[in-house]
Amino acid sequence: MTHRHPIDLSLSGVRIYSDQEFARGELLTLEFIADMPGTFTAEVVWIAALPPGSPAPFDVGLRFRSVGPDQAAVLEGMLAKPG
Repeated sequence: MTHRHPIDLSLSGVRIYSDQEFARGELLTLEFIADMPGTFTAEVVWIAALPPGSPAPFDVGLRFRSVGPDQAAVLEGMLAKPG
């Protein structure tokens, strides 16, 4: 999968743009390029095709399936930062 910045991030999941189409229910392994320990398993909960000229062909909603305590602490810190 292409490296993309998250569009929307929460403790329960992330919204991303993707060049690749996925099926609902598909499990993905995500790696954040921050001070994030390890990887995340995320489930595709929705996917929408985007119109031509958009940043990517697909808009994807993912729900985290496995978040360790250290990862949760880093996520909470990222979410607490303004901007």
